[in-house]
Amino acid sequence: MHLKSRNIFLFILVIAGWFALIGQFYLIIENRVASLAETVARYFGFFTILTNILVAVCCTFLLFKPGSVAARFFSKATTQTAIAVYITVVGLIYNIILRFLWKPEGLQMIVSRQSDLTKAPAIITVARIEGGIRNNIIPQTCTMRGTIRTLDAGMQKDIYEKLKRTATNISEASGATAEVTIETKTLVTYNDPELTKKTVSSLQSAAGEVNVKEREWVTGSEDFSYFGTKAPAFFFYLGGMPKGNNPQKAPAHHTSDFFIDESGMKTGIKAFCNIVFDYLNRQ
Repeated sequence: MHLKSRNIFLFILVIAGWFALIGQFYLIIENRVASLAETVARYFGFFTILTNILVAVCCTFLLFKPGSVAARFFSKATTQTAIAVYITVVGLIYNIILRFLWKPEGLQMIVSRQSDLTKAPAIITVARIEGGIRNNIIPQTCTMRGTIRTLDAGMQKDIYEKLKRTATNISEASGATAEVTIETKTLVTYNDPELTKKTVSSLQSAAGEVNVKEREWVTGSEDFSYFGTKAPAFFFYLGGMPKGNNPQKAPAHHTSDFFIDESGMKTGIKAFCNIVFDYLNRQ
């Protein structure tokens, strides 16, 4: 291959490779539901990612550092053959073996194929199925109950509509009927960005700057979400765990071992007073 054409080809691979890797890393971090460390570990745990990094590194050295030790290593026929083998093996494994391990059907298609998960996560859980009275009698009716959790109001509405349509169409295809009832007990709790920016300093004054942290989004529901439909809203958590306990091992809400250390109420009172007075002073 002519040197100029070779460099153009390498340049395209470098730009495309690093853009894809950085873009995917940004999206997985921005939309993570696990801790930062776990999310990063998952990212580098995919063989496709590792293979793409290897190709990007190889092309980068060959293009920008052609005389370096690394470039000479990547220029070897044995090295390039090994990289080609890695790409081929990973591609074959994913396309011939792993692609058949997950076959979404019915309601599973809503989240896996019909929702923009780069915008926000979504979960549809069917947790209870009731039907029939005996093992050898086909029941006349079957009831399925579950939970829908979304972190975006628009996505929530869209999933509701798709769930109804999916259940109705599958039932009609089987000569049956479906009645879908969705109880909207809470909305998506959303912090107004401008109000949040103005209010954080009030919390820092009450608890100390190092003790005020932005947390990852959670899928728990909250009645407070309805206030956000009437005025800009700001929701924050007040720690109530006994001092010295491990946050990762502390009993969660709605469990028999859940316990609140009431000493944290003092910080809560100071925080709310600061929020009110600081807000009024800004008006």
